[in-house]
Amino acid sequence: MVTTRFRSVLCAGLVGGAACASSGTSPTGDAGSGPGRIFISTTTISNQANKIFFATATNVSRLCSSITSNSFALTATAMTNTPDAGDNPCDPTVTPETVFDAGPTTITIGIFVGGQQTPEKYVVRTVTVAGDVTENIDGALLSP
Repeated sequence: MVTTRFRSVLCAGLVGGAACASSGTSPTGDAGSGPGRIFISTTTISNQANKIFFATATNVSRLCSSITSNSFALTATAMTNTPDAGDNPCDPTVTPETVFDAGPTTITIGIFVGGQQTPEKYVVRTVTVAGDVTENIDGALLSP
């Protein structure tokens, strides 16, 4: 399973591209200025145990986490650079944390069954990078 497979589905092909419209949400946390990292957190995601939480940002960064229970919440976790083809996209030690240029960045987050290319649920957010920022996602949007 390589990141490019997820990239080709998220954003570009879900609903004729309409899935990537800006949500208009703002990052939370202490925003500074200039380039920075994007952290993603969620409130409780229900009934998605044994699936994969996968986020991608403008095809240069990703965040992947195994959902280990039917009541799962992701603590603020930094997005990391997209690994080379063949590297495990869910191994955060493969690449360093991504430092994004200041300004808007689109993030697409999906819940996947392992090995599948289409998310069961997804959300899209536009985050404005101004120093390090945290985007908190409502877990109910990713729950069945």
